[in-house]
Amino acid sequence: MKIRIDVTEDDIKNGRRGHGEKCPVALACQRVNVKNFSSVEFGAVSFNDGKMISHSCEVQEFVQRFDSGKEVQPFSFELELP
Repeated sequence: MKIRIDVTEDDIKNGRRGHGEKCPVALACQRVNVKNFSSVEFGAVSFNDGKMISHSCEVQEFVQRFDSGKEVQPFSFELELP
């Protein structure tokens, strides 16, 4: 099952750089109650049951830009749930 994740301006404002559980993508996943969500890793979203799902290059680029202090914009992506 795929779900749409919307990373908002508030997620960006409240996100923490270099923190897989508090970055804007993680906050967006938490907001839509992704079941068993744990954190956002460099190339994947991890879940409490140990599963990891790769995410798109767009998400990777966003995380890299955000973590390095560069400007980022709100965006949306689809996440395939395990």
